[in-house]
Amino acid sequence: MRYMSCEDLLPAIEQAEAGPSSGDIDGAPMIDNWFLVWRDGDAIRADGDVSGHPEISDPWVTTSPVLGFRYDFDLEAGWLRTMSRWYRLGRLRAVPVASPDPRAKRREALDAAQDLLRRLREAGRDQIVSGGRPVTTDLPETSTAGVDGPNEPLGPVTGFFI
Repeated sequence: MRYMSCEDLLPAIEQAEAGPSSGDIDGAPMIDNWFLVWRDGDAIRADGDVSGHPEISDPWVTTSPVLGFRYDFDLEAGWLRTMSRWYRLGRLRAVPVASPDPRAKRREALDAAQDLLRRLREAGRDQIVSGGRPVTTDLPETSTAGVDGPNEPLGPVTGFFI
């Protein structure tokens, strides 16, 4: 786990919104057989088979929090920007979906993830620009099991462990 300051996060958010340049994506690690995971109380992350990662030799990866992605179903390719780096995306994992049209359901799920990531980027930017003070958002709330009393902000956010 490493620490990322708010000053480093803002450019990463802006890069995710703009998309990669060829220099960003050329030589970036590849994630194949991938899918997005969002556990309660955590960020959206990608899981999949990774190759070409400069720091991870294990063939399976769970990324740092995802800031943005694009995926072309016809080409079975795309890109993904996490807090720490760019990835090339290969084939999406064919997770079983209870639907007469699984491909349409997968597109719908990725569209919903895109919308949530857009709102997370906006909230993150607002919080960074406000000097790290918590801001009001329309993001889904998470539960805090085992904690008595209301969830009070701990103070200004200065960075994140990723």
